[in-house]
Amino acid sequence: MKKKTLLQRLLEGRSTFFLLSLLLHIVLLGGATILVVQVVQGRKEKLKFTAPPPSPPGTSEYKVKPAKKKTAAAPTISKRITSTAVNANVALPTMEMNSSSMPNMMASVMSGLGSDGLGAGASGVGAGMVSMQVSGMTAFGFRGSATGGLTGHLYDLKQTADKKSTDIKDDGFVKDPKAIASMNSFEKWMHIYKLASNRNMQYQLTDSVLNHARVLTQFFDSNWDEHILKHYYQARQPLTAYQWFIPSVSPSDALKAFGVEKEMQPSHFIVHYKGMVTAPKSGMFRFIGRQTGVLAVRFDGRNVFGNASLPLVSMKSFEFNDLDKPKTYSSGWYPHGQWFSVEADKKYPMEILLDCDAGGMTCALMIEEQNPSTTYLKRQWCELYPKDPILIRYPIFALKKGIPAEPYELPSTTPPSGAPPTWRPFEKIPEAAPEPLIFNKN
Repeated sequence: MKKKTLLQRLLEGRSTFFLLSLLLHIVLLGGATILVVQVVQGRKEKLKFTAPPPSPPGTSEYKVKPAKKKTAAAPTISKRITSTAVNANVALPTMEMNSSSMPNMMASVMSGLGSDGLGAGASGVGAGMVSMQVSGMTAFGFRGSATGGLTGHLYDLKQTADKKSTDIKDDGFVKDPKAIASMNSFEKWMHIYKLASNRNMQYQLTDSVLNHARVLTQFFDSNWDEHILKHYYQARQPLTAYQWFIPSVSPSDALKAFGVEKEMQPSHFIVHYKGMVTAPKSGMFRFIGRQTGVLAVRFDGRNVFGNASLPLVSMKSFEFNDLDKPKTYSSGWYPHGQWFSVEADKKYPMEILLDCDAGGMTCALMIEEQNPSTTYLKRQWCELYPKDPILIRYPIFALKKGIPAEPYELPSTTPPSGAPPTWRPFEKIPEAAPEPLIFNKN
């Protein structure tokens, strides 16, 4: 028999060779698949949410882990996030203020906080808006790269620009503190107001209080000359604000918002905001405000609103006539300013000055349109005191949609023990219209 060649033997065994080759490829592919799955799984484990940079020393931080599944819309927050720390941070993904998604995102975030996370300060009720640093938000504005608002700087009148002492000290409000030691906060404020109103009694106030008032008077009378403020120590970190609707907060909260709580004492400082705004429509408007201390507004080069809780700061440069002169809050009206006209889509320069007093800091800047398209609503306060003049729910003056505001709470009408006959309920923030009036292009 003829001997078979090597090629013939291989061809006869090709079936066996094919099966062996197939098994070898299956083993190799299976091993490669397992290796790829392990590598991908390892990378997934490394892809974890990274929180924003840590807060400065001395602050608390509460980290919120994002949901694992992806979604295009802002996550709905069903639980309230509260903090008892005055300067606690809520670490959430950073939101750019010029992003078109900011209003919806901010509204979603804030809807879960509720009233428990708002309000506070001097009155000691919860943690104020200054503590809710959502993407850098404080009661006095936003930190970081924000656009479209007014830029605010804090000045310490107790220090010069090179941090030398001035003739304004942290020495209280009256020369004889024992005279008011037994008074409650309201009685102290009324006593100080009485001293400030009577020139023959102002000698009982400290020189620091009088010198503080002189600085503000000089600033207003000089058409808001910033060189006067530049003489004093300025906080390095500015804030960008979009509305001025601040519940009762302590002076310390303002210092923490600007990051200077370790550089300044919580007294005798002011906050000056400046920038451009855009009129949403043509018409006549005027500002409505309530505050502790001083609240003043300069619009298009005119002093259109000015009110001081202590009659030490001169408001003569505001030139209010009898009809438009701000009325006191005790008369049932909120102080209001002069009417001014604007043209739709036109830009105007604007400045706001805030100053705190002995009772802390409260600010509510609203705006009234002379001929609104919709009639303003009455406030609930009218139901409590029907004999008072009709009080209106004015819109909050704002420069951007979606900025959260302190929710309104109707005050208790039950007088505390030992209340005087003139006692009346106190609102920590006015009841505003459902929607703000936005002076900006959206």
